[in-house]
Formats: sequence, C-alpha cells, structure tokens
Amino acid sequence: PLAVLLEDLHRADGETLALLEAAAAVTGVPLLTVACYRPAEVGDRLAKTLAQLAPRTPHRIALGGLAADAVATVVAAVCRTPASPDTVAAITARTGGNPFYVWESARLLDSEGALVALSEVPQGVRDVLRRRLALLPDAAL
Repeated sequence: PLAVLLEDLHRADGETLALLEAAAAVTGVPLLTVACYRPAEVGDRLAKTLAQLAPRTPHRIALGGLAADAVATVVAAVCRTPASPDTVAAITARTGGNPFYVWESARLLDSEGALVALSEVPQGVRDVLRRRLALLPDAAL
C-alpha cells in the first residue's frame, strides 16, 4: 500500500494539483491520498481540481476547533500545570479551538501569565496574520 500526503493544498502549484488528479485516477493499486487545505483559502485552480475530483466521491472531513477539554489538555501540557476553568474557557472562546492558536496562547500564558495571554495576540499568531495580509491585493487593504 502507498500513501500520499499533500499538505497546504491551498498553496499548491499546477504540477501538484495535477499530481493529485493523477493519484485520484489510479485504479487497481492500494493507494491512500490525503489532501489538506484551508477552505477559506481555496483559489480558482484548487476549486477547479476539487470539482474534477467530486465525481469520484472523495471522503471529506472538515476539522473543527478543539473542545474545551482538549484545550485544557493542551494548555496543561504546554504550561506543565493545569489552567483554571475560567482561563481555559477564555482561551477556547478567543481561539475558536484552533489548535495552532491554542498552542500559541498557551505558550504566552506560560511565559507571561493569564493577564497578558488573554489580552494580547501571541507573536506566532501575529506572524501568521502578517503573512496572510501580505498576500492580499492592495485593493483589499
């Protein structure tokens, strides 16, 4: 059996999307193809590829945010001690359960304390936002 993982497909070039289409067309060989992408960042090329793959009825799994108990587990692991229920609830609400944002918020909590962690945007999150904003056309800004 062979497995192919294509991550960040929303950033894929034409050749990578062609590889995905070719992998989907393979028959008679045990092949697992996993493609990950951010639905909010699907461009025209990826939308076209996904439409071409639709008749093959791919199994799609939409990932939601972490539940509060999972957020508590992440925070406890990063901080090496459990956080208060109020802190966990605030981080869960603030991050929407996004694992990356939860992790970065927990790191900020560990280094700066609850007041800063619940009032500031973690540096890692700011970096991601800066990169995404840089990709927007000037007219959008």
